[in-house]
Amino acid sequence: MKKLFFAALSLLFLLPPPAGAELITKDTRWSGVVNLADDVLVCKGATLTIAAGTKVLFEEATSTKTDPSFWSPNTEIAVNGRLVVEGTKEEPVTFEPVTGVGGGIIAATGSEVVIKGARIARSEEGLLAAGGSMAVSDTEITGCDTGIVINRGAEFKAEKVKVSSCKVGGADMRNYNKNTLPPDYGKNGEKAEFPEFTYTGFDGVTFSGCADAIALYFNEQRFIYEEKRPAGPKTSDDPKGRVREFLGDYTVDGRE
Repeated sequence: MKKLFFAALSLLFLLPPPAGAELITKDTRWSGVVNLADDVLVCKGATLTIAAGTKVLFEEATSTKTDPSFWSPNTEIAVNGRLVVEGTKEEPVTFEPVTGVGGGIIAATGSEVVIKGARIARSEEGLLAAGGSMAVSDTEITGCDTGIVINRGAEFKAEKVKVSSCKVGGADMRNYNKNTLPPDYGKNGEKAEFPEFTYTGFDGVTFSGCADAIALYFNEQRFIYEEKRPAGPKTSDDPKGRVREFLGDYTVDGRE
């Protein structure tokens, strides 16, 4: 059974050029059908524009990619510069693997990613905002291990974004902090009840059919997720109360 691991990711930085990746070093425009046999890195100072109706196909990775410059062992699009996706309702831009699982779209520190009218399917993470800014609208993310991941320091804005049939809908490492916990939390080894809070990190995003959790919120060394799961078999122990806390790195067993 595969496990999804979330760590603090506090040291995410500008991506160095990985060996074997396609480097986009000047302004480039994609259209039609684009097959990615290896990772694509949009370098600082360059803009990759993807025209409406384009189909981006991730081919299955042939290496384990242990180089630290890789975010995922799967084929991915990583952005140090700028990515603009120009899909429309009538002609969406689609991102999906030919077989297996894709690596998704990653925004690194200092990057700008603007996605409109896209459909992202069957990726390890559909979108990973590791740094910089990411604005997404009129987009569907489906069948991913995790739909959206937002790192500390990243700016993420969404409008009319749908996340469906993912193991985890979203993971946000920014907003939930110790100041929202009761002052007696953790004293004498006791766990106080979590307070009610208004979470706004995924405003503009709707979730459906998430197998393990709709959303995870990071609190220093803890992940907390809302207990809102569909009926059917649960893949982890029953939480107590409205939210559940996991100490250390968050792990969730997904269905295969």
